[in-house]
Amino acid sequence: MCKSTAATEESTPPDKPKMTLSEPSCARKRLVVSSMKESGVQSQLQPQISTIKFFEINENVQLLIRIHPAEIRGTIKSRQLVNEEIRNYFGGNLPKNVFILDSDSSINTYDIFPICDTFLIYGTKTGIELAAQGKRVIVAGEAWYRDWE
Repeated sequence: MCKSTAATEESTPPDKPKMTLSEPSCARKRLVVSSMKESGVQSQLQPQISTIKFFEINENVQLLIRIHPAEIRGTIKSRQLVNEEIRNYFGGNLPKNVFILDSDSSINTYDIFPICDTFLIYGTKTGIELAAQGKRVIVAGEAWYRDWE
């Protein structure tokens, strides 16, 4: 799903495909959680944990999770940091094929575009930009472009 690049080659082995999971910004989290609960999801973290568990048993693919920079740099800073929550859930032992680009990473989200061909998003405008570049986008939340063909 992803080719190797200088942006991720230090942390991810180049011989396995990668999928990128893009986190919603803090301002959108309330909307995302609201729509998730309508569909049976109980918390913001549940989809991330389920996705990581899927990759834990499917070791032939890698998951690169990009935590939204607004989590710590936005006007309204998040009180629940996704990276910490994920690491706490897994006891600090993430599966070997799961990598996190934290919200303070110097790697720009747009730097990941050229190296990946599949993206799992929840509700970010990034999804429409990716689709315009011919990338596969899986919309798991309530993005305004959900169900577009």
